[in-house]
Amino acid sequence: MNEPSATTLSFNSGGWSGSLEYRKDTSQTTSSSVFYELYVIGGNAANSTHGLEFRKESDGSTKVYAETAGNTHAPFTLSVVGSSGSSVEISSSTTALGGWNLNSQVFEITVTSSMLWTASSGSGSGSGTGVEGSSYSGTLTVNGNDLEYEIPSSSSSGSYYLLSGVNNTFSSELTIAVGSNGATGSAPNFDQTKTWILRSPTEYELARWSPPSTNKKVFCNFW
Repeated sequence: MNEPSATTLSFNSGGWSGSLEYRKDTSQTTSSSVFYELYVIGGNAANSTHGLEFRKESDGSTKVYAETAGNTHAPFTLSVVGSSGSSVEISSSTTALGGWNLNSQVFEITVTSSMLWTASSGSGSGSGTGVEGSSYSGTLTVNGNDLEYEIPSSSSSGSYYLLSGVNNTFSSELTIAVGSNGATGSAPNFDQTKTWILRSPTEYELARWSPPSTNKKVFCNFW
């Protein structure tokens, strides 16, 4: 997968807005983590203990962490709409990321695609969900005690993957070989206490079922 490409993260509001910014520290980059450190706008590093980690999770999602890798000062809490804590998940539907020092907001950052981990190089542009000229889509739907997957015939051929897990730790449950006719079926050993994910041949998330959420669908074309 491709790491976040943003080199600078500017603040829209909060106590640090107008004087500080985050800059990417490539010296700390790993295969699953990218770090941003706090700088004076147009100047030198402000302090190396206020940084953020943008981590690629096992399901391919992007999660932002405070207080890792020596970051012992604010922000102590991060927030997105509907969630807050020392780490939060961001996605293409996330509009803003907030950082807090106790009850005081120190920054708000507009979330863009350049802050996300995306599918590996050569797998397309935008969200990076398919090779050029390919189209991937799929759904997950609960029907009674079964979790049913559907990959339409309009989707490109290849091996699709069904995973399950808890607490952002996922393991493979089924590899689905898809040809020109698409594919339908049911998840093996469906456990309704787990989160289930359908991924494309490029390992991008197409659908997710989380108890007691409803399913969601993503459809992407690259021509």
